[in-house]
Amino acid sequence: MKTIHVKRASDIDKVVSVLLTIFQNNGEQDVIIKDHDNDRSSQQNRLAFLWYKHIAGDKGDMTVEDVRAYCKLVIGIPIRRENEEFRLVYDEHIMPLSYESKIACMIAPIDFPTTRDMGVKEMSRYLSEMEKHFAEQAIILPRPDDLYFSSMGVKNESTKEKEARKR
Repeated sequence: MKTIHVKRASDIDKVVSVLLTIFQNNGEQDVIIKDHDNDRSSQQNRLAFLWYKHIAGDKGDMTVEDVRAYCKLVIGIPIRRENEEFRLVYDEHIMPLSYESKIACMIAPIDFPTTRDMGVKEMSRYLSEMEKHFAEQAIILPRPDDLYFSSMGVKNESTKEKEARKR
């Protein structure tokens, strides 16, 4: 089964192209369309990228991708290294490299998997550590209430009220 996430109208062309290719190769298909599940992990990713962008703007000498690489290496890697399997691979292949090479490994084309392999709890910890790390540098990260609280797994008053209205 193939899942394609449609964020904007321009993504529909991609859906049609993929469907046409699958149809030509395999014949008749069933297509299921469902509402997007805005789960906590996607909220966490949105918050992380909002923060990368904010930090890059605040620092002025780093791109969003530079900030993402830095955060993955300095904040994410210590969290992921608590997993023995990850630690063995990281320590063998990445640990011996220079800092500059490690940073390069955190972005494309290598893009060493760090945050994308984190579970919801690990990602909450990553975000908390990120907020603390940059607060120590006098960079206060924005906290859009709904996004922040859903990313951290905390139900604020407005979230509770929304859920009550759904019932």
